[in-house]
Amino acid sequence: MSSSGSRKRARATQTRPGKAALPIDETQVVRTTGDAPPASADEYLLRVRMEARRIPFVVSKPVPADVKVKAGVRVVPRCVPMSPSASMPRPDWAVRFAVRFAELRQSLARVIARFGIEEHAEGLPHSNNASAWRARFVDESRLPSLSEIAALDQVRTRSILRHLASVVRCDTSSTGAVVPEPVVIWIWSALLRLDKPLLPDTAATLRELYRSIATRRANADPSNHQSVALFNIVLTIIHHCFGQSVPMDSAHRGPSTSASPSPDMPDVSQAPQDEDPDQQGTS
Repeated sequence: MSSSGSRKRARATQTRPGKAALPIDETQVVRTTGDAPPASADEYLLRVRMEARRIPFVVSKPVPADVKVKAGVRVVPRCVPMSPSASMPRPDWAVRFAVRFAELRQSLARVIARFGIEEHAEGLPHSNNASAWRARFVDESRLPSLSEIAALDQVRTRSILRHLASVVRCDTSSTGAVVPEPVVIWIWSALLRLDKPLLPDTAATLRELYRSIATRRANADPSNHQSVALFNIVLTIIHHCFGQSVPMDSAHRGPSTSASPSPDMPDVSQAPQDEDPDQQGTS
C-alpha cells in the first residue's frame, strides 16, 4: 500500500504544472535564431517547455453533424396504428396458416437432416454486404430457391432478417408504400429457416419487422387485396409461429373504406419454385 501510494504521489508531482522534472535556468540558456536546431540540451528542453505552455489544458472540438445523427437514439412508438377491419385476417385462417407453416418448417428440417446440405449457399451475397442484399431482395428474376433456403445457416438467416427489417422499415417517406412481393418472399424464406428459441436480438428484429409491416397495413388501401394479403402472411407468421408482436393503438386507425372484408389470404405455404419439399428431396 505504501509503495503504491508513493508512486501515485510521484506521478501527480511530475504532471503538476510548474514542477519540472529537469529544471533549467531559462535566463542562462543561449537561444539560437531562425529555424536552426537547438544548440544544447538545455535549449531543447526550453523549447519543449515553451511549446507546452502554448497548449491549453482543456481542448474542445465541435462534434460533426453526421456523428451527432449516428449517435442519436431512434425512439419508436410503443404501439402501431390499428388496421381497418377489412384488412384484418380472419382468426380461423390465421390459425390454419400458422399450422401449415409450422408443418412446412418441420418437413424442410427432415429433408435437410436426411439428405444434408452444402456448407455455403452459392450465389448469395456476403452477410455484411447490405447493398448487395438490398439488390437481391427486389430482383424478381432471382427469387430464393429451395436449395438456397436449405443452405442458410442461423448466422446468415439472422443477418438476412436484419437486412430485411432495414428494407421495410417505415419512415416519413415510405409509410404506406407497398412492399415488393420478392421482399415478402425473402422474409417468408428466412422465417422458414429461423430456429427457436430466439436470441434476444433476433426477437427484437422480428418485432421491428412486425411494427413496420403492421404500420404499412394500417396505412394501405384495404381494397388492394394483394398487398394486404402479403402483409397478413408476414404478420401471422411472426405472431403465431414466433410469438412476437407489437400492440395496436385503437385511437389511431388507418384509412377506412367501404370495401368488403378481404377473402381468405392466398395459400403460399409451399416452398418457392418447388411443389413439395419431400418430393424434391426424394427425386
